[in-house]
Amino acid sequence: MVGGTSLGATWPWRTAALAPDRVRGMFIEMPVLDNALVAVAVIFNADHGALRFGKPVLGALSALLQRVPRTFHLLDIGLDWVRQEPGPSLAVLEGLLLVVSRHRRASASRSSHPALIIGHAGDPLHPFTDAGMLADELDERAW
Repeated sequence: MVGGTSLGATWPWRTAALAPDRVRGMFIEMPVLDNALVAVAVIFNADHGALRFGKPVLGALSALLQRVPRTFHLLDIGLDWVRQEPGPSLAVLEGLLLVVSRHRRASASRSSHPALIIGHAGDPLHPFTDAGMLADELDERAW
């Protein structure tokens, strides 16, 4: 069983395409696909740009703030977010932002693995229409 949620929901069918004999089923929750592209752009492009082009400044800020002693739990939570080194955060974000187009999904998942797809209504980053679209695509290939 391979599963993924949100931006990580692309990995079950990618894994099924790469190693179909090792996958028995897929759990896909809140896929971020074509209908979420505007929300993805609004939410993540600023972070991506800051991490990519501000890496030297953010790296120096991280090093400086790592020297600040821990004092108050709520303050430390905020500081920990800024204390992170930008490189790993950028790598994770770039890996997750690979929203896979319908054409690429069609070529990546030519399997009949059973899949549980869960969508949520009223969420612009995880539109229910993306879950339905993926279910239809997988259903077309399965039968």
